[in-house]
Amino acid sequence: MICVFDTHALIWAVTGDSRLSDRAAAAVATVARREALVADVSLTEAARLIALGRLAVQGNPLLWLRTLASRAQIVPVSPEIAWLAATLRWAHRDPSDRQIVATALLHAAPLVTADQGIARAASDLGLTVVW
Repeated sequence: MICVFDTHALIWAVTGDSRLSDRAAAAVATVARREALVADVSLTEAARLIALGRLAVQGNPLLWLRTLASRAQIVPVSPEIAWLAATLRWAHRDPSDRQIVATALLHAAPLVTADQGIARAASDLGLTVVW
């Protein structure tokens, strides 16, 4: 089953963080690398968390980001994703979150997220949310 992972869900899955719910952990365990989709903006979000000191990683941050990227199929922003993200009927203004939701919509894939605001919007837009 193909799933799109929100940034925190991917990070928590890779780091084995206990905040990953049982349902999300099951999704991680059953989704093969080629079926785990991550919007490219999640790499930027993870890099920013490292640079701000909000995400501690062992060793070289660039190597850690490469490892993170190797755990899923990174979905580059396309004109379709960009347009969908820009035109979503959702008051939320964070362009990263909008791109992640648009990626899940375009791929008709469940979205793995603990973010309740994103989960509500995703559900309103017809997406299945796993958490």
